[in-house]
Amino acid sequence: MSDASDGRAYLRFFRRWAGDYHHAREEDVLFPALVREVGLPRDKGPLAVIARDHAELAGLLDELEVQLGRDDAHARACVDAVATRYSHHLWHHIDAENS
Repeated sequence: MSDASDGRAYLRFFRRWAGDYHHAREEDVLFPALVREVGLPRDKGPLAVIARDHAELAGLLDELEVQLGRDDAHARACVDAVATRYSHHLWHHIDAENS
């Protein structure tokens, strides 16, 4: 496992880039435009799925933060597992957005 500061940097990057930038722009700008201009429902279909993914991804980052605050072998294993889950979930999410 890498140094704990690597995990905190990973967390800061994905919270800032994914949460504050990318996901917020989609939900605050793109989604309303798709509802208004195309008539997509926000509460079901692709917009609802993408918004749910955003929440699940944020939850994984919250879980990662908890584990990064601990310093034991179990926490280190959890950090690895949560970071891997986040990466896999993000791959699927990006693929869904691009599809």
